[in-house]
Amino acid sequence: MLIISDDNAQMVIDESLARTGGMVSVEPRRTTYGSSEAQQIGLIAGEEQIKPYPESEWPDRIKAMAGRFIGDVMVANKVKCKDQNGLGFCWTYSLTSCVEVIRLQQGQGYVELNPESLGGDVGWRNAGNSLDSAIAYARTHGICERRFSPPHNLKTGTWQKGWEENALGYKPAEWFDLDGKERWPMTVTALLSGYPVYVGYDWWRHALIVVGLTLVGSEVCLVLRNSWGSNYGDDGYFVLKGNKKYPSYGCFAPRSVTWNIVA
Repeated sequence: MLIISDDNAQMVIDESLARTGGMVSVEPRRTTYGSSEAQQIGLIAGEEQIKPYPESEWPDRIKAMAGRFIGDVMVANKVKCKDQNGLGFCWTYSLTSCVEVIRLQQGQGYVELNPESLGGDVGWRNAGNSLDSAIAYARTHGICERRFSPPHNLKTGTWQKGWEENALGYKPAEWFDLDGKERWPMTVTALLSGYPVYVGYDWWRHALIVVGLTLVGSEVCLVLRNSWGSNYGDDGYFVLKGNKKYPSYGCFAPRSVTWNIVA
């Protein structure tokens, strides 16, 4: 499997800029960890947060989780790799993947959703965004099913009627906010607990979904799925190791998904 590390990160950055025409596709978060503004959009911190597993337990837990990580759920359910195809919409493609796969974890079955339906948060332009702003928009507006529009179409006037009502049935209501001082152990624990993790990287200018963990030698590394199509890595999957693996522009795990309007 493709491994991205400190040694080849520049190659990845160059490819990302080439794909988006130099666009910065992910931005720093706009709400402060644990603030009232963060709580209002469903970001959970403090006492309700996931309790980190001791680092000494991680290797054994990773081995015990083999075949049961969220990425394995995606493979078993034949969830196809998304392809943003040059759009600077990694922030919505990865969020949408999180919602699709958490539904599978909850026994809801797979429904392909339309990442472009969150484009209203950037005025239906081809533009980057922060992860927490995308979460706030999705919590209010939802994400419609793919069947209402073909990929990469931001002209909502051409979409099938009823997409806005349909989107209200797919609203991620709550997310564990992993951005505190224990971001890394919280991220590892969330993945070991069977959650996908929605992350952004400043060095890459990119947002992705983390779907598992693996050991490269003795190092705990992330397994991610990109939104650059099935030809990238191993059907979109790759490993991130070294200093580049630590998220910097937001780190969130969907706690639950509600299928009706949030009060």
